[in-house]
Amino acid sequence: MAPTTWFAQSQARPGTVVQLRSHAWVIREQINEYNCQLSFDDIPPGVSWPSYACARFLVDKQGARPAVRALMRIYIQVPLEGTEAEPPLIRAQQARSEFRPREQGALEQYHDSGITPRLLDKKLDRQEPWGVVPGGFLLRLVWEIVPGERLGLGYGESMFWGLPDEERVLIREKFRVGLMYVTPSRLLW
Repeated sequence: MAPTTWFAQSQARPGTVVQLRSHAWVIREQINEYNCQLSFDDIPPGVSWPSYACARFLVDKQGARPAVRALMRIYIQVPLEGTEAEPPLIRAQQARSEFRPREQGALEQYHDSGITPRLLDKKLDRQEPWGVVPGGFLLRLVWEIVPGERLGLGYGESMFWGLPDEERVLIREKFRVGLMYVTPSRLLW
């Protein structure tokens, strides 16, 4: 059974200062956490996708005047299911030093699009010898908070579906224009 969290208090407690490439960031609160731990059966032959957990935090840039509030996601490699209690030397055999989630790719590729948040800072580290996967990746990304309201998380009840038809048409048109910007060669509009 996986732990309730993969993040040590020293990594995630409010007030913790995290030094990245460009700036130090102060964690204000944890927003969510997702456990993407895999078992040996989850991994097809020839695929090397790692087990990981990630959490999103509200952060402030340390010492910034005026204040800079942002979001930080921390990705940490976690051991494959069933190996959590193995000695560190065994868990270290699963270590991957590189990891690039789709979120990072999108933030880097569309940084000047005007329709995605700007990536403000990042840092890829390796876990310490006492980490959950010694030598495994520990990736931190910080991006700006964009104005607006979240319209929903998929199908069904959400703010979007409660809007008048005219507003939904306008939102769809803005979305189409933005989508054309980021994937113009793949769409036939």
